[in-house]
Amino acid sequence: MTKARKTFLILIFNALISCSVHNGSYYQGPISDHFDGKRFDSENDQDFFDTLRFSFTPKPTWNNVDKPLELGKIENLPNSEKAKIIFIGHSTFLIQLKNSNILTDPIWSESAGPISFASPSRYVKPAISFDNLPKINYVLISHSSYYHMDVPTIIELKKRFNPQFITGLGNCYYLNVKQKLGVDCAELDWDEKLDLAGIGELYFTKAKHWSKRLFFDYDKTLWGSFIIKNPEIKIFFSGDSGYDDHFKVMGYQYGPFDVALMQMGSYEPRWFLKNHHMNPEEAVMAHKDLKSKKSIGMHFATFRTSTEGYRDPEIDLEKAKLKHEVRKEDFIAPKVGEVFEF
Repeated sequence: MTKARKTFLILIFNALISCSVHNGSYYQGPISDHFDGKRFDSENDQDFFDTLRFSFTPKPTWNNVDKPLELGKIENLPNSEKAKIIFIGHSTFLIQLKNSNILTDPIWSESAGPISFASPSRYVKPAISFDNLPKINYVLISHSSYYHMDVPTIIELKKRFNPQFITGLGNCYYLNVKQKLGVDCAELDWDEKLDLAGIGELYFTKAKHWSKRLFFDYDKTLWGSFIIKNPEIKIFFSGDSGYDDHFKVMGYQYGPFDVALMQMGSYEPRWFLKNHHMNPEEAVMAHKDLKSKKSIGMHFATFRTSTEGYRDPEIDLEKAKLKHEVRKEDFIAPKVGEVFEF
């Protein structure tokens, strides 16, 4: 197969997996302000042709890419007396609290999608190998995207640790009925709470995004963000989200936060991604809305899914901090494998 033909097939495939028919939901429950009885409301006004246009938009080569860290560079991590947050890559963090270890949106796969050759490949390896992970107690999954709900990774985590997976409405049905994974899974609506042993309170909260896996499941499952709250620390994990006033609402309702893990990549072109992904300036605005003492960026420099350059998120973040008078140390674009203690 020629390179041009392969590229054409990849573009068509990526466009098709975004084109879906609204034919029901994986969740059955009462109608709400964001659920009509069949699907969840993503406020998404883009159609198949917008997606096709985006798929054919040239994406720049990522030059000056950091040399990938060797898998397993970070070795066995015991539970810590201090709260510890380690950036593994993309939107995956290991959060170590006194009595529990949590993973967010874990993806260890080399590509993100149902067919490896037609799906984006990762540029930087995960900072920790499966063999060097501590016992994982909980896994938080913000939404059903292949970049955030990676089935091969979920299968491996179940086999090694059998953690509880916590996610939005409908995703447990997808994992355990559609995929037959048999994981311990709890699903939540926005602003619902779970009391978790070894952690405290966990909330699933609003995000401005969407959900899809393949042709017929557009918005069948709910997307969102997470809040971890205990006497020692309060953590916000944004998942994917466009910027909106829900950040101010959460700042008043749940804030202030000790740390926010904030999506700040995959944001160009704005005509296509503004409603679903924040750019670095919007992430800084959300940081201020949430009243977060410190924010750590994510969702950049791992999978090339949009048209900004490899270094652009870090460059644009520095400009945004100057513009909005945020101290350099209060919002960090982490290196893969960077460790933060609180």
